[in-house]
Amino acid sequence: MIPVYYEDRHVGAISGSGAEIGFEYDPDWIAAKDAFPVSATMPLTGEEFPREFSTNWFANLLPEEVQLRAFARLNRSHPADLYTLLKKTGRETAGALSIGGPEAAGKYLVRSEEELANDIDQLPARPLLAGKEDVTLSLAGAQSKMVIARIDGQIHLPLNGAASTHILKPETRLYASVENEALCMRLAKAVGLDVADVEVGKALQRPYLLVKRYDRVQEDSISVKRLHQEDAAQALGYSPLQKYEAHGGPKISDLFRAIDRFSSNRVRDRLELRDRIIFNACIANTDAHAKNFSFLITQDYKLAPAYDLLTAAPYDNITHNMAMKIGQQRNYRYIDHKAWVAFADDCGLAPAATVRQVSHVANAILEKIAAESDKLVAEGQAARTGTDYIRSEIVDQTNRILKNLDTNQSAGSA
Repeated sequence: MIPVYYEDRHVGAISGSGAEIGFEYDPDWIAAKDAFPVSATMPLTGEEFPREFSTNWFANLLPEEVQLRAFARLNRSHPADLYTLLKKTGRETAGALSIGGPEAAGKYLVRSEEELANDIDQLPARPLLAGKEDVTLSLAGAQSKMVIARIDGQIHLPLNGAASTHILKPETRLYASVENEALCMRLAKAVGLDVADVEVGKALQRPYLLVKRYDRVQEDSISVKRLHQEDAAQALGYSPLQKYEAHGGPKISDLFRAIDRFSSNRVRDRLELRDRIIFNACIANTDAHAKNFSFLITQDYKLAPAYDLLTAAPYDNITHNMAMKIGQQRNYRYIDHKAWVAFADDCGLAPAATVRQVSHVANAILEKIAAESDKLVAEGQAARTGTDYIRSEIVDQTNRILKNLDTNQSAGSA
């Protein structure tokens, strides 16, 4: 059995072995007035949950694909050995749970610029710095990344399960990937979406994006409080292998149904989700899969801030297909009036109002993008050439969305 804690309180225990695990709450946690469920799919009951639910939920805490294989190797385990990987690395994950023991007292190792650059260089072979002494953490995703804590303006490595404050994402093989995500995230916030804060930095000329964790609250310079969360794959009971609709995963309408079923503020969350779907189409974010939408779980259940927003439009080697279809249209180049009406019908939205909102969001993007691009460059870390190129591709796709909307609507009227 692996104990699961929230701070110093016993939440429950993971049972089983290898690739299949179960989970059961501690009766004292169930009885507590301030208790929250691990997941919307695992309410506070005294029974062990079906192993399929538990296995899928906890598997979604681990890295994916190549990152998972390297992560497992460095932890001297097998990629399918979920039980062992959680036991070894689950002290600091997405959300508020500490797997294997109570939340660790803050222990942090300050990083010089040279040391941080070296950490970044190690990431391809050492995902999340796995295998590094005293680093006991896990984070989902296929992209290379690490978690850090920023304390008094300096970057630190959290050790022995201490809470982090930011996710650090180094530049990938995609051109201007840091500027891409930074601009898309800042632009989303500028047009009114709820978005995690980001900034661009460099360690010895190695660009990186710092994403402030919305599931952490820094109460003072050395005290960080965890907030619980789950992604949509976890909330809907899917495995990480099913994060794309084409791989048997959730559709956009399933996200709306999750809000209808679980959200404490359905109206707010439905409108926010609608606008994120529109924004993703306007920027050609083809990787907006089920694990890139999340929910915060406290005494309430609500849509978490947006993250992992970036455009695929600049890259010839990335699919034109959206992770989830809009209406019956998958290719972002051909999303038109008919697709938006079908999207509205699928998700219980008013079609005419949805079409108007597509136009509103698209025009807001075109209005705000120049200023956001210029501010990003003015901060001194983002490259002008890359930022301007990303900006031009977003403008082209947003104009395409507007043209398809008007052309198709006019043809229908005729």
